[in-house]
Amino acid sequence: MRYLKLAADNGNPTAMYNVGSAYWIGKGVIKDQEIGSRYLRMAAMKGQHNAIAMCEKLGIIY
Repeated sequence: MRYLKLAADNGNPTAMYNVGSAYWIGKGVIKDQEIGSRYLRMAAMKGQHNAIAMCEKLGIIY
């Protein structure tokens, strides 16, 4: 998760999606939907398809 978060913080949209979904559901990290939604929103704004779908499903505006 450490390296995935580094990649996300450096602008990788797929890493942003993976970090966001992990935080949203609490997989491998302590569940924090605020952090999760922030990463999912950033990934969706970069056009990451899975993030867009998850944001739409969860009602996260991006």
